Amino acid sequence: MALCVRDTVGIDLHATELHRALAVAVDQFAIAGSAEYCAERLQQIVDLGISRIYIGTRAVGVDLAEQNTERIGREVLPLVRARSSA
Repeated sequence: MALCVRDTVGIDLHATELHRALAVAVDQFAIAGSAEYCAERLQQIVDLGISRIYIGTRAVGVDLAEQNTERIGREVLPLVRARSSA
């Protein structure tokens, strides 16, 4: 029996369909995942010729200590730099 989320979000989608739709939305409008995946996606943007990229990790009440910002600088950006210089 598949879980239907119609009652909670007002959309008649089964859980697997909702998961797929959310994954597509995240993929189109955000970069989220492992450091390697994030670096790969950022490199794709750099390869398009874009030289300035805004990376935001703060939303209302989220990451106020900027832990994600520090993690991006420590784990993701070095991978992007290594790919760019290769």
